[in-house]
Amino acid sequence: MHKVSENPGLKGGPWLLLGAKDSLLNSLFLPLNTQVLVLKGNRTAARLSEVYRVESRGTLYRHEVAHWNRTSGLRWTRQLMYERRGQLHGLTVRVAVRNVTSLTELEECPTRGVTLAGGFFGHVWLTLQRSINIRSEYIISPKSRDRNAISRMVAQNEADVAFGDVTQTAISEQNQEVRYTLPVLTFRYEVYIRHLDWQELPWDLFLKPFSTRLWLTVVLTMLVSAVFLTLVQSLGHRYGYKECLTENKYSLYESLFLVISAICQQGMEETPQALSCRVAFIVIYFMALILLASYSAILISFLTIQRLSLPFTDLQGLIEDGSYQMGVLRNSTEHRFFMNTSDEMMQQLYEKFMLPDPKNFPETDEIAFERVCSMKFAFMIPFEYLSMIQSNISCSVVALPVKYFELNLSFVLPQNSFLLELLNYNLQVFRHSGLLQKMRELTWSPGESDESRTWVHVRLKHMISLLSVFGVGIILALVLLGLEKLYCSKWKIIKEKLANIVVLTLQHRDNGIKSVIFRWKYSQNSKTNKNTIKSQNNKRNFKEAHHQWLQ
Repeated sequence: MHKVSENPGLKGGPWLLLGAKDSLLNSLFLPLNTQVLVLKGNRTAARLSEVYRVESRGTLYRHEVAHWNRTSGLRWTRQLMYERRGQLHGLTVRVAVRNVTSLTELEECPTRGVTLAGGFFGHVWLTLQRSINIRSEYIISPKSRDRNAISRMVAQNEADVAFGDVTQTAISEQNQEVRYTLPVLTFRYEVYIRHLDWQELPWDLFLKPFSTRLWLTVVLTMLVSAVFLTLVQSLGHRYGYKECLTENKYSLYESLFLVISAICQQGMEETPQALSCRVAFIVIYFMALILLASYSAILISFLTIQRLSLPFTDLQGLIEDGSYQMGVLRNSTEHRFFMNTSDEMMQQLYEKFMLPDPKNFPETDEIAFERVCSMKFAFMIPFEYLSMIQSNISCSVVALPVKYFELNLSFVLPQNSFLLELLNYNLQVFRHSGLLQKMRELTWSPGESDESRTWVHVRLKHMISLLSVFGVGIILALVLLGLEKLYCSKWKIIKEKLANIVVLTLQHRDNGIKSVIFRWKYSQNSKTNKNTIKSQNNKRNFKEAHHQWLQ
């Protein structure tokens, strides 16, 4: 019987001992995960009890499983096996842990040494510790980039339990001397890329609230309104009594500017006198009010709602894009997945976008996200791991919508550990009661982060499109001003030349008339006075007389 009890195969099924004496039971090693039933009784009553030990030479514990007598018959207990054996009576368990943010957070106490302070696995283990009544002796895993270092501590009998960022796949592949519990935490891998600033407004953002057809309709409406206003004012000026008393100054050019000012919510210099013109203005202002309110509401929604514009949405899109590189953590579960996958797309991704550059397999997650922030690099990691290092990431990152294979984290135990079934039972209870889900939500809250709730400052680069329109308008106005000045100066010179020509023309015309009159008078005088002609017969005397006459 001693040889059977020392055989690990004892837990393969229930064992029944008939009338076993206490001296025999006290000398046997009956682990917690074995079912040894002892039947004692006589012809009138019988009692079936289970016996087990928490430690190899510790106290022998008994629990009644069933009893029989002639009056009441056979009655079985309704408690499950690990409900009856749920207390380990202060057993000391060596626990190997690794300090990982959000998973296992440790702190040093001057009196008690290293203690478990929090983290998801920390909360689960502390709850288990209270539930099954054990004491923990924590062993800190040496600082290593290898996530599976603590599993080797269990395999080398340096610890009874280990937990942290250790995956089931990695354990089962690397070490057959350890076992793991049911999954305590399940992650899904996501691909993260650098998130471009959503506030870098596109050039056509201020045109997007209205469609092209609607913008054309607005322009056409402005032209029709200007024509309508000019027509009403002209007809009112011609046939209306009140408008006849005022100046007709609403030309088509002026009316167009009045309509534009109405759309911009600007007033008028003067109020029309005729009722028809006032009705026209009321219709134009009402239309402008509706347009401005609609445009403002849609533009605010465009600026408020953050729409992610991703270059691709999955790994197939990454391959088709071709400008990004892809990476995973070196010697990790996902690294081995890509190395051994039979999926053609994953093989293509590994061979063309990962394998050519050794830097695509960084040693730590922090180094990986330095590459994400500095170049077109996509990195595969669960969100929960990302949240552990998010404060060290220098840029904003975003996950692709498609998620990929799962990652399970569990407690690691030695191959023949008697704690395995007990921990599995309690983990099932925690899961069915919602306790694991609550601990997960407390660790990784689905609500908004503090950063997303802070005010976002609008910088100059965010409004470059709007300021560019303003700058182009100023430059265009200055160019037109220069053209107007050049036109005015040249037109002034032309007008002066034209004026001089007109003056000279008029002077020449007057001089011609005076010459004709002089010649006529001179000829008349010459007929009456021939001696005068003879005395002034030379050409010089004639020119002088002609000049004096013109003067």
